[in-house]
Amino acid sequence: MASQGQRFRRKALRRGYKVDEVDAFLDRVEATLDGQPIGAPVASQEVHDVVFRVRFNGYDEWQVDLHLDRVERQLAELEERGGSPAGRGGDPRMADRLGPPMRDDRGMSPVPQPPMPP
Repeated sequence: MASQGQRFRRKALRRGYKVDEVDAFLDRVEATLDGQPIGAPVASQEVHDVVFRVRFNGYDEWQVDLHLDRVERQLAELEERGGSPAGRGGDPRMADRLGPPMRDDRGMSPVPQPPMPP
């Protein structure tokens, strides 16, 4: 689990996603992928529908959205195969495939990432 408040670049003088909301949600996602959900397991539709409030000094919205897109695709693939996250019949390597959050501290324009192979 990443350090709280340190997962993504923060926007000091601009608004970004509320850090504690993003961290709490991603903690649930990571726990689901590890097969030890915190509360109800997170489904791909929940990742798709999640909405975070914005605050000054929040997380960079583009970075969070890109990471959530990757997570949503991985959960959807797992759901399509009829599997469940690790520990409940799913692929135990699923959490490892998530990788660290995308970072682009150079201020360059976003570059779409290719989908990860199954």
